[in-house]
Amino acid sequence: MNSSAGLWRISGFILSINTCAAQRNGKNEEEEKLRRLEERIFRHILKEYPEFATHLGIHDYDDELESFSLEAFERRKTDYESILHEIKRINISLLSTDARRDYKILYSYVKTYLDGFAWMNYGDLNPLNFLDKTSRDQTWIYTAKYRNEEDYEIYFKRIAGIPKKVEQQIELMKTAIRLNRTSHIVSVSRLPEVLSPSSVQAPYYYPMSLEGVAKSIHRDKWKEIRYRIQDVISKQISPSFKKLKRFIEEEYIPATRPKEGLYSLENGLNYYEACLKWYLGYHMTPTEIYNLGISEIRRIEKLMKQVMLKVNFHGTPKQFFRHLKNMPGFYNSTVSEFLDGYHDIIKRRVNPVLFKIFKEIPLKEVSVVGVSNDAPWGSYGKNKFLVNIKWPEERSTFTMLPLTLHEANPGHHFQVSYSKAHSIPSYRRHFVSGKYYSVPLALPTYATYMEGWATYAEYLGEELNLYKDPYELFGRYCHEIFRAVRLVVDPGIHAFGWPRERAIDFILNYTEFPRSQVEIEVDRYITWPGQACSYKLGEIKIKELRRKAETELGSLFNIKEFHHQVLRYGRMSLDVLEDVIYEWINSVKQMADDARSCAAAVSYLNNRRALSSFMIIVIVSLATHIKKLLLLNPL
Repeated sequence: MNSSAGLWRISGFILSINTCAAQRNGKNEEEEKLRRLEERIFRHILKEYPEFATHLGIHDYDDELESFSLEAFERRKTDYESILHEIKRINISLLSTDARRDYKILYSYVKTYLDGFAWMNYGDLNPLNFLDKTSRDQTWIYTAKYRNEEDYEIYFKRIAGIPKKVEQQIELMKTAIRLNRTSHIVSVSRLPEVLSPSSVQAPYYYPMSLEGVAKSIHRDKWKEIRYRIQDVISKQISPSFKKLKRFIEEEYIPATRPKEGLYSLENGLNYYEACLKWYLGYHMTPTEIYNLGISEIRRIEKLMKQVMLKVNFHGTPKQFFRHLKNMPGFYNSTVSEFLDGYHDIIKRRVNPVLFKIFKEIPLKEVSVVGVSNDAPWGSYGKNKFLVNIKWPEERSTFTMLPLTLHEANPGHHFQVSYSKAHSIPSYRRHFVSGKYYSVPLALPTYATYMEGWATYAEYLGEELNLYKDPYELFGRYCHEIFRAVRLVVDPGIHAFGWPRERAIDFILNYTEFPRSQVEIEVDRYITWPGQACSYKLGEIKIKELRRKAETELGSLFNIKEFHHQVLRYGRMSLDVLEDVIYEWINSVKQMADDARSCAAAVSYLNNRRALSSFMIIVIVSLATHIKKLLLLNPL
């Protein structure tokens, strides 16, 4: 670029700044429309899912329960169609860069939900399984308010609606039986135990234990409240759940579908592809996912064999697993030893090096909590890294680091904390969970973004040199190949007719995990079609976007800035994330071009000894405007 062209570019840039300022009022008006719609979505979620609102500490709907009636489904559809209509009326050209991105996320969110109504008579007809069970609907009990008589009256009004809610769920499942669209037996065989009187009744007694909390309630009134709680449980709640348990045992279980996969249902393959699209945000066929999984398994197997050679072991990964099983030093002996190990990894090894690849470090600490149930190896929620301690002696120490990176830092805990440190709309800050049975007719949770980042976090452990020896690196590849295996098993079950046993054997052939846990994993894949693909496909997409940025930007690429762009806006579909990264790449290039233009112009003026006071003012003004723009729309 010649120097005079640089001068023209400066003047044009300043003119564009003035134009932007002139448009600001128009932008504000359109952005206000967008913000009102975002708030409308959130209020709608709270009203339609009142137990979720209570769980969040929002008590506007504490006397209501979620409806499972057909009228409720139609109402939600109508409401979201109205919202989509309003979204389309916003003038996108008048939105700022940040607002345009929020617009894309909102549009994608609403459109994804509405697209799911094409499949209303599938997953939504089966609202109960061993993962989406009644106990998940009872967590609100522990976050409701119990300060005075009025609060208890609200509690009574809510629990009085439980028989109606149970009846609605039974009606849905009867429809599933009539249409031959029931779950498989493994998804519901544990339900009768979950629905035992001792299991379902216990949480509803909780408010009786809070006599000291409600100090304003007179003793005689308190006795009346206790009596009423017992009466409602014995006369309304208990009979309802007994009826549900009897229905599950006598009618639903005998009618469960004989084949594990969705392919066996009417239009089942299209239904499965719709589930995959809900998770991914873009279209991929089961065959494409299956083939990608096979390719990834082969790649990771080579890496595993390289590690095995470093420790002078010649054989297959499966043989190496057996070899390690006979080495007690690689396995925990007690629960406390197990949990202490995770604490140590977070505090001493991971947290001290995060500054190397992140520009912001969230201050919220994560605690390690042991759970003993049919949950996965590890999970995350509310600043807690939940570790399954059911079989501590079967959990290898060399796989603890990748699980920590996935669930804690820089995985889920870091990811959630990072976005919450930034201004994001409430509907994206709080996601309705426990609805995977209803996919693709469910409000998006962007599992592929969430799980993709957490799986990518396991990879970051390599870049940070956290894997201290070949065995830990092998543990990392154990986790990675497990994610890849899911890409084969999930479509294998739901598109290609794999029975449960074949899926279990396939996983055991490539992992060191105990059979008991693998069985639960496969049952999860059968119950939540497509969800297992989220992890690896999300990681692959993030790596692909990173390679794109590194190639396009060259020496301008900054890993901290890249991670900032991926994390700062919170959950989104992967197609929107792609737009975010492409826009960032272009903005970095533009800033570099503008800087070069300024430098060329200054050099030109210096060479001609024409750097007048006026030009100094112009250049200083330009620099100031750039700074302001960066503050308004930071990279």
